[in-house]
Amino acid sequence: MKQIRGFFEKQGFFILLAVCIGVIVASGIWAMSIKEKSGDDLPTDASGMYAQRLEEAEKLRMICPVKGKTLRAFSSMAWLPGLAQWGAHEAMDIAAEIGVSAQAAKEGIVSAAFRDKLWGAVVEISHADGLVTRYCGLKWPLPVKTGESVAMKQAIGQVGIAEVEAVDGPHLHFEALLNGVPLDAAMYMIEN
Repeated sequence: MKQIRGFFEKQGFFILLAVCIGVIVASGIWAMSIKEKSGDDLPTDASGMYAQRLEEAEKLRMICPVKGKTLRAFSSMAWLPGLAQWGAHEAMDIAAEIGVSAQAAKEGIVSAAFRDKLWGAVVEISHADGLVTRYCGLKWPLPVKTGESVAMKQAIGQVGIAEVEAVDGPHLHFEALLNGVPLDAAMYMIEN
């Protein structure tokens, strides 16, 4: 028994090292076999994938509805002073003087045009491919009505103040949703 114990005391490190190397090599062989099996399912044309993504992004291209400085960008978590709490700010707030014309970010159909106690006058436009844009903090009355077609850059209202974000001063609260999921509209804006 003393001989076995002595052997492991002298050679234990090397035995453990050999076992670890064996495990690493076996893991590598296993990973390579999985890659080879699933290789047929992977797209081989990366440029085709890039072109498809670029085409999808082009469909979402829009103009900024008002010219001004971004007061609050799209973010998953932000301090919302009007609500006095932390929360998602799934929109962009763009500073503008009261009365400045807000334009449709792209062509579409007005799916809603109404007055809200917290958000002021609100216009919602449905666009092709599941995109919806929403403009809050407008003055009442609105120049557009539900069901009306609007062109890109068409005036849809004038900047006012949304009660819920009044602490930020006059600005347009602009949201974009793709199939009901909020997205950062700034990523898709083009010069106008």
